[in-house]
Amino acid sequence: MKHAIKHDLDVAVAKKVTEKAYESYKAKFAEYNPTFRWATENKAEVSFKAKGITLAGSFTIVPGQIEFDLDVPFLLRPFQSKAVEVVEGEVKEWIQKAKAGQILQPAAHQKSPSWPALSTQGEAETGASSPPTLLPLARCRP
Repeated sequence: MKHAIKHDLDVAVAKKVTEKAYESYKAKFAEYNPTFRWATENKAEVSFKAKGITLAGSFTIVPGQIEFDLDVPFLLRPFQSKAVEVVEGEVKEWIQKAKAGQILQPAAHQKSPSWPALSTQGEAETGASSPPTLLPLARCRP
């Protein structure tokens, strides 16, 4: 069973969304013993147990969508649509959180830190992000 979840995030953020969705799923459904590991740069292998049967699948991150593929045995196919609904719901929830800025960008995509208002000039007047000046400390005498 293959299913695609569309998004408009960059690949690195979509990868983080997938990780967060798994963490959330694992917390909610720990009794299914879910597992997750990155097999390649953009493909994660997943598994969980249902009705004593281990199900295996994958998430593949591609531009514009997160592809979810799960091998569902014949005996469990009546539950397939529910499984897709649960997984898609978790992923879509984290896509929305990413759009709202609730997921930290991966290190390669993070902006340089915005320095706090410690400087006496520069950022406050220009809006530029620059390291704080140490002029106030220079006035201190030992």
